Amino acid sequence: MSEFKASWRKAWFVAVIVFGAVVQTNAAAVIKNLQVEYRSTPLGIDVSEPRFSWQMATTAGERGYSQAAHRIEVKDPKGEVSWDSKRIEESRSVGIKYAGSRLRAATRYSWTVTVWSQTGEKLTASSWFETGLMDPKLDSSVWGGAKWIGGTSDDLVLYAPYLAIFDVKYALSIAPGSTHASFVYGAN
Repeated sequence: MSEFKASWRKAWFVAVIVFGAVVQTNAAAVIKNLQVEYRSTPLGIDVSEPRFSWQMATTAGERGYSQAAHRIEVKDPKGEVSWDSKRIEESRSVGIKYAGSRLRAATRYSWTVTVWSQTGEKLTASSWFETGLMDPKLDSSVWGGAKWIGGTSDDLVLYAPYLAIFDVKYALSIAPGSTHASFVYGAN
């Protein structure tokens, strides 16, 4: 019986080593953390040449895996290509500037990044971003005659953590012949 246990342990040990080697060789890489202007799926960006970034990671934690080339493709809502960077032989994956046709205001664009590893493996991931009005001037036609909803600077809400100064105003009035007075205090 003890010989059986010893041979079973050896077989188990060999199986674990072989299985571990198979898992190591079948490990894959993924593209993750896709960002435009340093945000995931941003809404209302007003940048005419937004910057793209991503990260390449291995699923089993291998070392020495790297990006050899990339390609970015941006499409408008109709599926028409606004920018195709073509294949660029570089390892950079942060701050890649948009270099396509002019982006339209208030439009959702989809984008796909394709990355080639140092071994030639091709990886792809997709995301989206949405442009804002693309014109910061208040008198611009894109704002459609919009007006500031709030009041004047005198009406702004006092946010005490930012401004530790309070302007207290009061008025006191006592009716002639009155023996009682009251004080009502309010704070913003």
